[in-house]
Amino acid sequence: MPLHALLGDSDPRLNQFCPAAGKLQGQNLHLIGIRDYEQPELNFLTDHQAKIHFMSDTPRGDCTHTLISAMLELCSRCDTVGISIDMDAIDPSQAPGVATPVKQGLNLDSLCVALRQIAGNKQFAGLEICEFDPSKDPQQITLNAVAKLICATFAAPEIPETSVTQLPKSVFFAPTQTTAHRGFWGPPTAAPSAE
Repeated sequence: MPLHALLGDSDPRLNQFCPAAGKLQGQNLHLIGIRDYEQPELNFLTDHQAKIHFMSDTPRGDCTHTLISAMLELCSRCDTVGISIDMDAIDPSQAPGVATPVKQGLNLDSLCVALRQIAGNKQFAGLEICEFDPSKDPQQITLNAVAKLICATFAAPEIPETSVTQLPKSVFFAPTQTTAHRGFWGPPTAAPSAE
């Protein structure tokens, strides 16, 4: 689990590859929409005072209140706050292009509502989207979901339902570097992607 390294529990030999190791404080970490976990991971996160919000805490996958509340709490004690979204946390009916789809995930629309409200916060530093596997989604449903998340976060106009390819290329960015801060992730150094 990459969080082990970020929370300071990594092999010292690997620290040279992860200069941000130990920069994240567990009490400044919220995990939202957790459905499946291994007990040692849960114990590790609990020992580090991470806040875990299980799927059972988000009725019908509505994570708006939970995500906004987590952001407000973190902003009260952190200089910057970042958000990392694993696409497999979203219900597979809305994001099937993932390696491990699990039913009854977060609702994409409620996540977008929360991101739109968070986007204006000056302490919001950046967004990371991961766990997307385009080979599992030839209809590009997940690609469109990723685009919706990006547009919601960066106040771009709502994308057409037909295809993400109708968006201007300047909407998409490829992070090249990430810097850890007190809260979570710092802003990535971004460059427009070629496609």
